[in-house]
Amino acid sequence: MKTAIILISEAGLKTAELLRNELSDSEIFTPRSEDGCTHIPSVPDFTAGNFNRYDALIFIGAMGICVRAIAPCVKNKYTDPAVVCVDSTGRHAISVLSGHIGGANELTNTIAGILGAEPVITTQSDLTGLWALDVLPRRFDWFPVINAEDSARLLAELAETKEEKIRACMNEHINLFVSGQRMALLLEVRDKGTDWLEANLPPHVEVFYNLKDIKLSRFKLLLCVSPHVPPVNHMPLICYLPKVLHVGIGLAHQAGPTRKAVEAIYKVLEEHNIMIPAIASISTIDAKRSEPVVKSLKKNFPVRFYTAEELARVDVPHPSKTVLKHMGTPSVSEAAALLSSGHTRLLIPKKKGENYTVAAALDVNALRQGYIEIVGAGPGDPDLISVRGRQMLEKADLILYAGSLVPRELTLCAKPGATVRSSASMELEEQMELIEDFYDRASSWCGCTRATRASTAPFRSR
Repeated sequence: MKTAIILISEAGLKTAELLRNELSDSEIFTPRSEDGCTHIPSVPDFTAGNFNRYDALIFIGAMGICVRAIAPCVKNKYTDPAVVCVDSTGRHAISVLSGHIGGANELTNTIAGILGAEPVITTQSDLTGLWALDVLPRRFDWFPVINAEDSARLLAELAETKEEKIRACMNEHINLFVSGQRMALLLEVRDKGTDWLEANLPPHVEVFYNLKDIKLSRFKLLLCVSPHVPPVNHMPLICYLPKVLHVGIGLAHQAGPTRKAVEAIYKVLEEHNIMIPAIASISTIDAKRSEPVVKSLKKNFPVRFYTAEELARVDVPHPSKTVLKHMGTPSVSEAAALLSSGHTRLLIPKKKGENYTVAAALDVNALRQGYIEIVGAGPGDPDLISVRGRQMLEKADLILYAGSLVPRELTLCAKPGATVRSSASMELEEQMELIEDFYDRASSWCGCTRATRASTAPFRSR
């Protein structure tokens, strides 16, 4: 983040120097003559001439001077930089402008941590522990698809920037969310963003992992994180599309016309409810590296290439003797998709077009499936468990602990709604049935015992 630190008061010099040392790509500007600082004629003139040349402006001095300096420059939250004001003693860091979109709130907390200051943030979502729905796409690299009223779409058409268009379409959804209306959260995949949402769940939000489990009439708003947009048209909906799909393609020699072939590939994906913004990569055999279609796709997506030997080692549902004869591997599209995904399951098996084949698979790290974590309890003191061990216990749906060895106090960090059982009074068959039941529901299970190491593994059979 390119940052201008604007020193107004001489008393704030040490504060400014500390921030410059801690914040990369930052420089101090001041109308005073100070060693190590860049001299400027005046604060208002510098601000007017450089307002949009920096990602963030940090004023060290009085809030009034800060506000008067930026007032003529402010346009909108989607283009304005982050502005933070720190008093000359370094006791308070105040988020002034572009708190969410520009990152001023996050920067304020960072500055407060550096100075040991008190952060002052006034945005409602931060004060009430709610999510900033319009910031989630940028924060987690998601693409939003929004079910909005015609009036909202009209406003979006008038907006100048992509962010303004998103906000215009989201206004109704944000109002419903902030006002505490009941909301269903559908999580069909897993990534760092979904983990964060579950760890910071507002009380009026209920989590689901399958659309069929949601009684939509109970809710005023539906949010989902999925590569597929659910067929819900009668209520406000935001679907965040994470990049979790890997598309494999096979091509005839000099397949074309290029634009027609690319559009045909997109059409196949869309017919199978594969949204283009959810594509993480395109992959094919390295012999097609110079194909015009590949070069065209490479402008918009990361493209991976595999040798015939690498592709031939992958088991696929639809091998082809013809492909084997000409390319040295029985599969290109299916095998490439599976290799890029980490060998998961195909969402789209091979589909054949006029001069291409296409297949798609879900990234292995995005699979929302049951898994097992064995957590070592160490000496049994809750304060001495490993950081990762506690994190796993905090998000587990089932905690099964060795009651004869492990104190129950170690499981008190379990999330609301989690099942916590002691295995001391359970037969092995009963334990396995309980674990299998949670695994089949794509839940997580933590076993807690007096061990010294932890491991993760999928639960396959008894």
